[in-house]
Amino acid sequence: MTSVFDDTGRADPRGPVTLTPRAAEDGGPAEPGDGAGFDFSVFLSMDASLGRLADGLAADRMRRDLQEPPSNPPLFDVGVAPASGVITLDLGSVPVGFVWQVRRIIVGGAAITTSAAGKAYAFAQGGPPSDLNLTNCVDLWTALPAISKYGTHQLFLLANEHLYVVFEGASEGQQYAAAAKVEQWDDATYRSTFVE
Repeated sequence: MTSVFDDTGRADPRGPVTLTPRAAEDGGPAEPGDGAGFDFSVFLSMDASLGRLADGLAADRMRRDLQEPPSNPPLFDVGVAPASGVITLDLGSVPVGFVWQVRRIIVGGAAITTSAAGKAYAFAQGGPPSDLNLTNCVDLWTALPAISKYGTHQLFLLANEHLYVVFEGASEGQQYAAAAKVEQWDDATYRSTFVE
């Protein structure tokens, strides 16, 4: 049997290939001692990068271990509706040096099973709301009892801000109540989630 290369004048692929000077320059076989071979600087650079990554992870772990877990102060207030039908309940204010991450607010009558007339509005501000404007209103409920739940960074209060619940259209002489679940974070710990 004859080879397909016999009639074409092309070189036999089983034989050695002679490189032109340009081909040898661009990647031909290396001669001993010409500096070609494995480059260990790649490993040194990768080792340095991995070291910096490990140091950063260790620092994050240490900062997390030193963080104070949040406390959960009970927030609750109850009051009797006056003839005007408007009652304001103060669930408390954030102490200096802390932040409240609000997780849940429940509003209604004194018991969860009590049907209560009116609507309720939540406000986050420094002093009692003098009117029902939208400026600092953070939630509203058109039927009572009601509950709202909040995700991370969705509703938080800073130092000296109060969480108020205002009932409007309340039945005179009826008890109304509001309760909230908050995470009370150290201010520096809470703010560290936004930096670095």
